[in-house]
Amino acid sequence: MRSIQATVAALVSGAACGVAGADIEGPNYNWSNWGSWGYCGVPTVGQSFVGNGETLSGVRYTMYNESSCCDSKPMRVSVYRWDPSSQRVIGQPIATRDETMWNTCCWYSREISLPGNALLIAGQHYIVVFTVSPWWNSYGCTNNNFSVNPDYYGGGSFYYLYSASDMQSLSTQSWSNVGYDLNFTIRTTNDCDANGIVDASELNAATDCDGTGILDACEQLAPATTVLASGPQGPVGSSAGTTIAFDDVRPSAGSVTL
Repeated sequence: MRSIQATVAALVSGAACGVAGADIEGPNYNWSNWGSWGYCGVPTVGQSFVGNGETLSGVRYTMYNESSCCDSKPMRVSVYRWDPSSQRVIGQPIATRDETMWNTCCWYSREISLPGNALLIAGQHYIVVFTVSPWWNSYGCTNNNFSVNPDYYGGGSFYYLYSASDMQSLSTQSWSNVGYDLNFTIRTTNDCDANGIVDASELNAATDCDGTGILDACEQLAPATTVLASGPQGPVGSSAGTTIAFDDVRPSAGSVTL
């Protein structure tokens, strides 16, 4: 119990005054457009960034249409942890939502909310991913272009996967660095329950019983099953044991079956 109280005290002592969010973003203007991204171009693009210690709430992006007007197609927006050395995502997304790629014959900006109240650990590398991989080859040539700008900001850069026709390739393939940045904003908040009190000032053993650094009232993670399997091991006792490592295991909200 003493170790829990010590952790909470450290979090509270570092709390910022006032209630505000420190969004992660760069200049929001249309420098140019990068294409073609979509169903007959590159299926997956992403912008890496560094966490700011707040909880993730959404993302804003700007795109330009090159296809026919008044049409729409599905896409997926997700945020993953990111390995800048191998240039690939790590594990499962910390937040994801299926969204719509609109063809409006002009620049357009979209703002979407991301569920889960995931904590963006300060200094940790992340990437916001835009992909049509789940629907690859399901549609004809429909392309949009992301708004980009030439400035390097937020400790990240714009990456793409040319042949990401399935979601598994996001973590098994190394991404290519475009060399500049997407026009994007990661929305974050330090008041995830919107009660007018900075989260860090509310954290204690009662309000954050699982020690995640997020108020228990804000944690609304959907139930999930993680499956890892080894190859055939032969009869019991015939060979050495096998270790299976689970990546980024979060505290359980209920019973766990192994």
